[in-house]
Amino acid sequence: MSNKSFLITGSSGFIGKALCKFLTEKGHKVFGIDVVTPDFSDANFKFFEFDLLEIDPNKLSIIIPKVDYIVHLAAKTDLFGKRLSEYNINIEGVRTICEYSEIIKPIKVLFASTQLVNCIGDRPNGINDYNPDSLYGLSKVLGEQIVRTYFDKLAINWLIFRPTTVWGPGMSSHYQNFLNLLLKRKYFHIGFAKKEKSFSYIGNSVNQIFELCINQKDFPTDLIIYLCDPFNIEIRQWANDLALGLGAPKPFTLPYKLCYFLAFMNDKVSKILRRKPLIPLTIRRLKNINTPYLFESELLWQNSTISYDYKAAIKNTCSWFVRNKDQSIKKSL
Repeated sequence: MSNKSFLITGSSGFIGKALCKFLTEKGHKVFGIDVVTPDFSDANFKFFEFDLLEIDPNKLSIIIPKVDYIVHLAAKTDLFGKRLSEYNINIEGVRTICEYSEIIKPIKVLFASTQLVNCIGDRPNGINDYNPDSLYGLSKVLGEQIVRTYFDKLAINWLIFRPTTVWGPGMSSHYQNFLNLLLKRKYFHIGFAKKEKSFSYIGNSVNQIFELCINQKDFPTDLIIYLCDPFNIEIRQWANDLALGLGAPKPFTLPYKLCYFLAFMNDKVSKILRRKPLIPLTIRRLKNINTPYLFESELLWQNSTISYDYKAAIKNTCSWFVRNKDQSIKKSL
């Protein structure tokens, strides 16, 4: 494949930065857009500090007049918002990229949504089956609907993909804190039941996104594509393996009922004090941890390469965290 040009929105985020590095290492030209300045540079990477809510699509088309592929990752992804307007980047930001795409007419546009357009554990029946339980999830539902409505009238190849839990080197402060708790022997398992989930290792995620871009097959746009690995993660084993990789012992286990009581009281106290939870364990997080959810992405797996197996993913993640633990711990506090 000859070198191509890519526009990556949200280029300073976890997935965005990893994708930009992946593409530039392959010799492709990459334009990045974010409100945060990236902490890396490359001769093939050009960064623009833009807020997609504040830039006109026509102006954007003058600044970046042509790219082959667009991967729209820019989003507000936390669950703490109190109003839908706080997630406007997930709605109007999507509209901006739709309008920009119509002007410059790229080969293909990929839009990142989220598995949280449905409650954890729900298995949707078709692209219009939504059941979000957060404002973040609702904002992504609206974003998906904008894409489908807008691109129905355009002769441009496009896809929506829903990332599952993406993990690995460079992951968010939330998961860095999880690794820090494992290292400090402060993490504990909740109950003894096995919980399998569909996760996505970052090294595989960026390759899957890349191959979704360049694949010349016409993927059906009514297909729900979950970004995940073909190997499932069993949460207890995953935490055990990460702990051992960090040089810590396997976490101990607390009974589920005790954990539920702690989470319930934590939620009550935080509500009374009108502040964030005192400890990381909440009812929502408890439900998330203990609910199995598995997705099938056969078409994705058939058309993309998995470069890292489970053991390599564990090893790479632990090595990265140990090398950067002082800086990572400061960010996660």
